[in-house]
Amino acid sequence: MKLDFDETPEAGFSSKCCHRGAVFALRIVLANPGAYIEASETLLRLLGNDAVWPPRIIKALVKALELEDDEGETSAIDEKSISIGKLLKQRRGFRTYSEVISHQFSDDPKLIHEALEDNLRRLDPKTLLKKPASRNLVILGKLLNLSPMELRIIEVAQLRSFEPFRNFMRAINGFAPNEAFEVLAKAVDAPLHKLRAALSVSAPLRSLGLVRIDLSPSDMEDFIALDDAGQMFLAEQCRSETEMLRVVLQPSQKPNLVDEDFQHLQKEFSWLKSFLKTASTQQVPGANILFYGLPGTGKSEFARLLAVSAGLDAFDVKSANNEGDSVSGKVRMANFAISQRFLSERHDAMLIFDEIEDVFPDNGMSFAALFGRSRNTAKPDQSKAWLNQQLEHSPVPAIWISNSIEGIDEAYLRRFAFHVEFRTPPKSARERVINRCLDNFNISTALISRLAADDKLSPAQIRQASQFAKLCAGGGNNLDETLLLHAVKSSQSAMGRQPQGIGHVAGNGQCNFAYLNLNSDLPIEKIEQALRRQSSATMCFYGVPGAGKTSLARHLADAIGRPLLVKRASDLLGKYVGESEKLIADMFREASQEGAVLLLDEADSFLRSRQMASHSWEVTQVNELLQQMEAFEGVFVCTTNLMKDVDEAALRRFTFKIRFDALKASQREAMFAEMVMGDPSATLASPIANALRKLESLTPGDFATVQRQESVLGEKYSPNDFLVCLEREHAIKGGGCHKSIGFLG
Repeated sequence: MKLDFDETPEAGFSSKCCHRGAVFALRIVLANPGAYIEASETLLRLLGNDAVWPPRIIKALVKALELEDDEGETSAIDEKSISIGKLLKQRRGFRTYSEVISHQFSDDPKLIHEALEDNLRRLDPKTLLKKPASRNLVILGKLLNLSPMELRIIEVAQLRSFEPFRNFMRAINGFAPNEAFEVLAKAVDAPLHKLRAALSVSAPLRSLGLVRIDLSPSDMEDFIALDDAGQMFLAEQCRSETEMLRVVLQPSQKPNLVDEDFQHLQKEFSWLKSFLKTASTQQVPGANILFYGLPGTGKSEFARLLAVSAGLDAFDVKSANNEGDSVSGKVRMANFAISQRFLSERHDAMLIFDEIEDVFPDNGMSFAALFGRSRNTAKPDQSKAWLNQQLEHSPVPAIWISNSIEGIDEAYLRRFAFHVEFRTPPKSARERVINRCLDNFNISTALISRLAADDKLSPAQIRQASQFAKLCAGGGNNLDETLLLHAVKSSQSAMGRQPQGIGHVAGNGQCNFAYLNLNSDLPIEKIEQALRRQSSATMCFYGVPGAGKTSLARHLADAIGRPLLVKRASDLLGKYVGESEKLIADMFREASQEGAVLLLDEADSFLRSRQMASHSWEVTQVNELLQQMEAFEGVFVCTTNLMKDVDEAALRRFTFKIRFDALKASQREAMFAEMVMGDPSATLASPIANALRKLESLTPGDFATVQRQESVLGEKYSPNDFLVCLEREHAIKGGGCHKSIGFLG
């Protein structure tokens, strides 16, 4: 069969790949003569048209070609001066060429061996391989401090993508798995023990993801190849170290927030600022910090702000390749380790390593792992010991960021110098951030407070919504607040979140003690004085609904100069076992962060006696609440309408217990006179006064309900209409019948 082999032999040694591939191939064949028969054709392709053979072999080749001559070309060949390239160009007889050399090898192996040695000498490996063939490898070797042997190993792996060399490596087979190391050691001209060390799991080549090996290869092509990081570094030509740094690093964005936005982390900020500055200047090894917590709580912003405050250049470890496609956790971990080496000589740098959930092997204890969906599987080229070494000896300080650490083994967690859990920022901090996002627009403080009440709302969503509202308004600074609020709600809904209006409750009027019917051994004034001195207590407000429990809690918070954090039992009911306990703990932690008075409204289900529980999780929820109450160093107020069902242990933990009863007759009359006639001392008509005396279950909440009806209808009720509405509310609670009048009937 005649082969058109113009491309490879004629190109010959003009290609760097052919030159260097031929050196590696010749070394392998010369060290393993038995491999020649299988690899002869692919080796000759690598040698190309510059191959030199002794006269005996040339004569045999000319004779073999004469037998196939059908155009009279062979007779013009001078055996003493003919080159392989010229001969093959004329005859295109590569198959005959290969058969002749193989036949000569069978007849006289020594002759072929000497001829191959001569070709290797002509290639001058010492000069040829003195420096890597590509600029990328030169830069990579310098940045990572790789040895010449390690660079040659990478070149062999890189040449695997060069078709002639890959075919040669595929032809080298039939060896025991361990013998692959010996074959490669011959190719790169390195002692076997040094090559094995260079390819160990903890050595740079494999641990950094530059090359990968198969310990049970069927041939040499399977044995070694470029790994993901190696492919990234060598895919495109880099002209400088800076360009290569961009493969794994990118400068961090400037922070959008400022110090005062993290007042709830003021101590941590001060400590970490000093720590990072000192660790970078003195190159303290293992200066790693862990930030973890819910998305949108400011972890990345806090890290960037720390870098700026400490006077450090922050770099993000890249999580995507140059095409923008995300890369695996193994590659990202390799990027981190490579970045450490790149920046090791600097005294003014730090790394930010975000979304690290997938870079650690899952410890198998996470919720997802129970269902076979663990975040990360074992990484044969990144051992646990190697990961620990990165944490303990990395020279550049780094902040690692995660949304969840549930699946990370404690062996890794304890190697971080400091841990910061990020929870939902206090409402005051959220208001400052929202204010800054809307700084250029005329927005009411009431709307800002309302937006800040949603602790799942991120600054990015605020900016997008404000931009939408601005464009809808023609680009001005006066935004339609209804439109802005709708845009925010639609954003939350698209993310599967229920827009929340719970949080720090703004005061909506003074607490009027004239309309509170309290049953307590101590007057409220005395409790206020105690809280101003002690500012730590637990209180249980119980009694009929609508009697003013929340109003009194707000008054006490104002009296001691603290914000009020309101949570309802429904906010703490999770979907999964154990989630409610976590939400309870989060509630107390949030109150502690802002120093707020904590009000747990309608807490019946969490205060219910454990003897009445029908499920184990009901008991654990009560236990969690009691434990958090014990540890809480603030003012905690619980409200319940079912005091008789409250757990005895919970009752003992309340410092003050205040019962709220329905309004007294005199209070009902005064409240009616104030709301309807504008003066609490106004005289009521006898029929109205007599009717009010019969409504013994009325509370301030009932009066407030009727007032809301007036507001919705946009009308002012007459005294008779107002009374009818009160009777209706009273009847719904089982307090008796009511009259019908006009449209209210």
